[in-house]
Amino acid sequence: MTKIRILLASMPTMLTDIIDDLVSEQSDMLVVAKAPTTDDWIGAARRAAADVVIVRKSHSRQSVDPISDVTALGRLRILAIDDGGRTGSLYRLHPERVALGELSGERLVAAVRAAAREAD
Repeated sequence: MTKIRILLASMPTMLTDIIDDLVSEQSDMLVVAKAPTTDDWIGAARRAAADVVIVRKSHSRQSVDPISDVTALGRLRILAIDDGGRTGSLYRLHPERVALGELSGERLVAAVRAAAREAD
């Protein structure tokens, strides 16, 4: 069975430890990396080949919101043209926010599984 690869990013140590422990109890999940800051969480996800990133979203106006790195692009479209210039593909990238409500351990695990299924 292929495990869901998870990156934990930009969270306090206590929260990182709690989620790490929760994930370690799941037979289908694995924490592959931890990024303590938001400086390069997208790069860290790429290097770790993460399927799902769990990141702290700060509501403080003074802090950097890591989600804004991606959502600031809006509904970005990328037109990729092959090397010969004869064919291409259109990629529609659009951020979508789905409110999960209050998270218990069970709800977090279910949300990770749902996110990984959607990526397939």
